[in-house]
Amino acid sequence: GGRGRGGKRGGGGRGGAQLVSSPRRAKRSAGQHWLVDPRVVDAIVRRAAEVRAGDVVLEIGPGKGALTRRLLEAGAHVVAVEKDERLAALLQDFAAEFAADAPGGGGELRGTLRVVAADAL
Repeated sequence: GGRGRGGKRGGGGRGGAQLVSSPRRAKRSAGQHWLVDPRVVDAIVRRAAEVRAGDVVLEIGPGKGALTRRLLEAGAHVVAVEKDERLAALLQDFAAEFAADAPGGGGELRGTLRVVAADAL
């Protein structure tokens, strides 16, 4: 679905949980599509990209952060470039919270996140 629950952090599951929730639908005219299937996310991280701890990943259009979350769980250092100002702000809020929590262990998210609010093109 295209609707979130209003919290900044996603649900508790691996892979399919999104970092941020947003009540708005994807803008199809802007080419937005939400990645929500955890099997697809895992296939991208494990099989297609073979992401490992310490890898640096440039993610263009992280949207609500489903893939971003899985990359962080894998220990990647993620630079996420998001054109949509509202989504970028939500991801930046999460990045700030995540960085503040990191010295205490950071939980299941082991990588680092930097959000760039810009058009990648």
